[in-house]
Parts: sequence; structure tokens; C-alpha cells
Amino acid sequence: MPPQAPILQINESKITLAETKASELMDAGFDIYVRQGDGASDYEELLTDGSFQRYSGDKTITIEKKAFRLDSNAVPYATYLLAKDGIVLGSISFYGAEDQDVALEDSKIIQVRFNKESIEAAKKTFYHSQIR
Repeated sequence: MPPQAPILQINESKITLAETKASELMDAGFDIYVRQGDGASDYEELLTDGSFQRYSGDKTITIEKKAFRLDSNAVPYATYLLAKDGIVLGSISFYGAEDQDVALEDSKIIQVRFNKESIEAAKKTFYHSQIR
């Protein structure tokens, strides 16, 4: 284990794994999209073809207690996507708590995954990212 959690920075926003909450990203202008169906679509259509729906932050989705699950799916097949300004940046996974279910926006980010398409799209729109 590293002595401290890795920090991912996307432009000015910092994501410290297992510390940063979904609500902090949402407050910084990021959107979280939730998978609505089984089929994956082309990267360019992920947010527009009905496969994913933008989460409004209304506490209607909860992360189950003790649900520390990393998502091994490719970005188009993930349960949750991270986007900004209509650009999918990658997939994202959350952890709530040991003893109770937690609303998605109150859960902590434990994983962010990128793929070739999301990295290329982010670079085209001048998003800069780094891991420290």
C-alpha cells in the first residue's frame, strides 16, 4: 500500500481516492452518469443513446454497505461514468460505508478508469490530467 492515497488531478480538480466524495466532483462541475441498460454503445454516443442517464444528485441511488467493489468493465460497460461538459472522461467506482447504505453523492471515489477514447477526447478539449 502506498503511504498516502493517489491523487488524480483533472485540470484544477483533485480526486484523492478513498477520500473525495462524489458531491465534491459534482460541485466542481463534473457529471456522473448511471448505466440504464445492458448494451454498450460507441464512445461518441454513450451520453446520448439512452445507455446512461445523468445523475441529478437527488439521493435516489445508494451504494450498499460494505460494497467495496472495483469495476473491471471497460468504460462503455461500466456502471458509472464521469463526464464534464458532455465529454466522458472515464468510469468511476464508489464506496459508501461499512455499516450502512450511503447516497451516491455522499460516497467516496475508489476508482477512476480511462480508456483510449476518453483520453483522446479529454486531450482534444484541453483537459489535463495527472496522477501523483
